Amino acid sequence: IASLFDLLIIQRWNIAMGMTDEAAYLLGDAACQNIASQMALMPQVVLTARLCPRGAEATVYAILAGFQNFGASVGSVLGARLCDAFGVVASQEGPCDFGNLTKLVILAHIIAPMACVPLTFWLVPAARVDDETAFEETSPPPSFCSPASSSPASSAPPSPISPILGWHEAAVDGEYLLMVDDGAGAIRQIS
Repeated sequence: IASLFDLLIIQRWNIAMGMTDEAAYLLGDAACQNIASQMALMPQVVLTARLCPRGAEATVYAILAGFQNFGASVGSVLGARLCDAFGVVASQEGPCDFGNLTKLVILAHIIAPMACVPLTFWLVPAARVDDETAFEETSPPPSFCSPASSSPASSAPPSPISPILGWHEAAVDGEYLLMVDDGAGAIRQIS
């Protein structure tokens, strides 16, 4: 809807309606986009956090956030390329050409977002964000089992630093356990 006010400014319909450029700008996409982006950000962050599997939350969240940031950067580059393709030129030194700006705004701010709406039914889980059981089914508990140990001849020597720091590694039934020295000579497992 905010893009329609941008079209009013581009086509100068706002002047014919008796609305100043400033008033149309305040209702347009340039002013409203930041507000709408912040309102959409919170559900997006919550959904991103909920999609992370247990035990690997930090890594998966960082990867998903990185993809989101990469997508925003790609969108900016594609927007600049579309401006070139449509022949929209804005320059402080030379002539400007906004002849195809209306078509570009309709494509980039109305048609492209509407084309993405069907993808939400495929990409967004069909569950409420606060539904614990729905996300437990798709997020199995992590497995920290280590691979089978190598032969003693090829194993690396123990680190000389870990006993100094009070950390000890132990292997029990194919799993590694993290042990710590409590300072009184007793070694206990960290759970």
